Amino acid sequence: MKIRIRILITILILPVLCSAQFMQTGIGGRYFYSARWDKMIQTYNFSRPHLNSKQPLLQYGASISFTYWLRASGKLNQGLHSEVTFATSYAKNTLLNNRINLTLLSLGYGLKIPTTQLISNTYLDLFISGEGSLFTRRVNGEPLIVDDKRGSAFGIGCNIQFRLGYLKSINENLSLTPFISGSFSPFHYSPESEAVINQTMGLFDDTGSAVYSIQLGIGLQIHSKKSVTP
Repeated sequence: MKIRIRILITILILPVLCSAQFMQTGIGGRYFYSARWDKMIQTYNFSRPHLNSKQPLLQYGASISFTYWLRASGKLNQGLHSEVTFATSYAKNTLLNNRINLTLLSLGYGLKIPTTQLISNTYLDLFISGEGSLFTRRVNGEPLIVDDKRGSAFGIGCNIQFRLGYLKSINENLSLTPFISGSFSPFHYSPESEAVINQTMGLFDDTGSAVYSIQLGIGLQIHSKKSVTP
């Protein structure tokens, strides 16, 4: 939990590091798919036939995003984008309660297509980001211990994302914005995740895997009085 709080604090102080013309925040539910992660959990279930409650796949999570649009370059705004996703898989069995936690963090560069180029009151954002991940596991409420150390697995990759939304003005400085977004990580490298999820090594290819996701959410777009809204 402490590392999640640190991630959130890091994201929240980003506006101090840049001069944003306007900012967008968002919160939503996220569905994602990774064949490698699914196979590891399926293998965990197959190798433990005595469990009555099978371990659910890591498919659903909650995301928080912040985008700081810096300036207009011709017809496009450029910005800095950050997003953090939390997901968990929990199975309760007699004498064995197992929870797998996943945290995904993306930091990157974005372009905003002005609403004048699309249907009225809509916008399209495109992002290219670096992506990091952290797998942890708790067994019967206690952290998993591997070789006298708390079991955790870090990963790294890249992420391509689009976000399509609708703007509903609340006042001159604030707009409500429901959105849908999709992302693709062509390469996500997390070789130690097998040890955390399945407590094995070498059963799965560790050269990296693709991760796909789709998200539905709602957010706020906040404008300064001096900024020019695209």
